[in-house]
Amino acid sequence: MVTWQSTRRKHGTYRPKLAQLIAENSIEDIRATTKEAFSQYESDPTNANKPMSTLTKLRGVGPATASLILSCYHPAGAPFFSDELYRYAHWQDAKNGGWDRKISYTMKSYNSLYEKVHAMQERIKHESGNDIRAIDIEKVAYYLGKSAEDDRLRHDNDEADKTLSPPSPPPRKRRKTQEEK
Repeated sequence: MVTWQSTRRKHGTYRPKLAQLIAENSIEDIRATTKEAFSQYESDPTNANKPMSTLTKLRGVGPATASLILSCYHPAGAPFFSDELYRYAHWQDAKNGGWDRKISYTMKSYNSLYEKVHAMQERIKHESGNDIRAIDIEKVAYYLGKSAEDDRLRHDNDEADKTLSPPSPPPRKRRKTQEEK
């Protein structure tokens, strides 16, 4: 069975202590907290601060995990704070980072991501007339980020192969024929 905990571990940095901390929350607290957060989101879907703050009151739930819970509830409007989506959404802001950009998992960073994803949604709707869900943008970012990671690994392996293999002999010089002389 896939849970939001196991899904979160497949993105970003795996932190084994989180599962233990999350397990310390009572079922009643989890139900009450998520119900409150979802209600807050429904009352004002343009502002994720309240529901995110509510969800992060649970032990072991930071902004990234809270955003995953919120995105499971509303995949069209609430983006998941994944590494790939954050880097993709902030690509123009990255002077040197690109896919290696450092990420601060704070509410300030999530709010920036939230605004950028909603701006992308508005731009795409304006240009194409089609609505696009936040989860669809995250899927594109995930694919692009993982493709870039694969390319880096492939390049690193190629470089390692070059250093491990003996140098190639220099090319032989071809003797000139009588006609060429």
